[in-house]
Parts: sequence; structure tokens; C-alpha cells
Amino acid sequence: MPIKNIIKLGFAGTPMVAFNHFSHIIQSNNFSIDFVLTQAEKKAGRGQRKSFESHFQSVKNLNLFKPQDLNDIDFRKNIEGFGIDLLVVVAYGKIIPDWLLAHPKYGCMNVHFSNLPKWRGAAPIQRSIISGENETGVSFIKLVSEMDAGPVYRKISHKYENLTKAKLENELTDLSLKNIDEVIKDIVFNNLKPVAQNKSEVTFAPKIRKNEGLIDWHLSGEKIYRMFLAFSDWPQLYFEFKGQVVKVTDVELTS
Repeated sequence: MPIKNIIKLGFAGTPMVAFNHFSHIIQSNNFSIDFVLTQAEKKAGRGQRKSFESHFQSVKNLNLFKPQDLNDIDFRKNIEGFGIDLLVVVAYGKIIPDWLLAHPKYGCMNVHFSNLPKWRGAAPIQRSIISGENETGVSFIKLVSEMDAGPVYRKISHKYENLTKAKLENELTDLSLKNIDEVIKDIVFNNLKPVAQNKSEVTFAPKIRKNEGLIDWHLSGEKIYRMFLAFSDWPQLYFEFKGQVVKVTDVELTS
């Protein structure tokens, strides 16, 4: 049954994982999404997150914005015309300026795929896999100007073993979608207070570089296997043989 007062949301996101969150939220009678921010579609490659602008464009009666500059005066006037309760951000790929952080009544909430403060940055899933840990999670945080440094509304842990980046991302997406409605309602209606991250426990997950896929044969077999799992989407593991680049399509550990 829908709640009495509909929560008015803005949404910002770019890749498929973002569109999956948007599609889930928009199906609820408890929320309205007044506008969407996404990046314009671009050629895939170089580790860039492919935009699903065309997916968003297929949604009828959607106010869709693809700003190059979030501080553009006309764009800002348009957004300030929407009186939203909360901006939900999922892998948008642009830094949210201070004026937009302050615009929604209850600020901005970001979905991050790690147990913050662990793995702040662009590649938390891959860095978790490479590290050899068997537990990560989903963190719902209040967005602040410093990357992934905001206080945490809710954190949900998730155990895993020997998963590719794509499979782990799917599991974390499912976990997020099972909890995001409740988190949004708690922020708006129940005055949910976020808890500051412990700065002494911060680790970083920098963007993946293409040359990280080059195998260093001095590494252990286990380490190479974890890299294979982490880089299965991009850049993939490879090595050079007689001047040719050889892509690795499968890895099996033997005892």
C-alpha cells in the first residue's frame, strides 16, 4: 500500500547498474522521480562506464538532463525549479557541486558498493576481489564534496567467494534494491541520522588502468586468478608473446 505522502526524488546515474536502480524506484507508488541526470552516451573503452542514456530516453514523461557542466546557469535554474526531498546518486560519474548537494530538502544519498570506509573510489568491487577478501557490501551514504567520505546511513555486508566483477556487482545490486526503499523512507520520514566514517580505517579503490591487466608472472597463481576475476569485464588479463598480445579467457587454480 502506498504511503500517504509521496517522496519526491531526483536521480543521478550513468551505467546499467544505475538504470537498474532507477527502474526499481520508479515502479514504487511511494516515490516520484522528478528528473534524471545522466552522462551523454559515449563510445565504450578505456574503462569508461557506458552510459545508458538511450534507456532513460525510452521512459515516457521523464525530465532527462545530460549537462556537460553542472554549474551551468540555465541548468541550475532548471534543477532549482524542482522541489525534491532527496537526490539519489548511483555511479553518476561526475562530482556533484555544493549548490546541488544543498538543494534537496534532505540532501543527496549515494549508493556505494563497499563496506565504507573501506574501498573509497571508482573501483571498489575490483579492488575487493584483488585483495582476496571474502566480504564486501553496500553502503548508503550522505553525499558530501569529498569522494565517498560522507557519513553512512546504512551499511549491509555481503560474503562472496571466487566471483567475477560482473557477478559480484549483480549480487550487490540485488542487495541494494532490497534495501533502498526502506533507507529512503527512513531518511525522509524517520529522521535517520548518518554515522561518520572512521578515518583510521579508510582504504582507496582507484580507477582501473588498462596496463593492470598485463600479467606479472612473478605473482602467485592465486593473485593472478583474483586479477582474472576482477578484470574479466575490462581490461581483461593478457600477456605478450613474440610481440603479440594474448588475451586470457580462462584461469584454473590447481593445488
